[in-house]
Amino acid sequence: NNDRAMSGQELQELILSIYGGECQTAHTVKEAISMAVKRADAEDVICICGTLYMMREVRSALEIM
Repeated sequence: NNDRAMSGQELQELILSIYGGECQTAHTVKEAISMAVKRADAEDVICICGTLYMMREVRSALEIM
């Protein structure tokens, strides 16, 4: 958590105002990965970007799955 960071809802609104379409938010990295995996087909690629700190959370979440 960073005081300078946008909330998930603020980021979602910005993305929708620029690109339209569909955008979902999650409260945790684990929840976001789970949502992406459920939506993805076998041939899809899930790309996760973020800080090194966040990548630690990603690795931890993927180990559980």
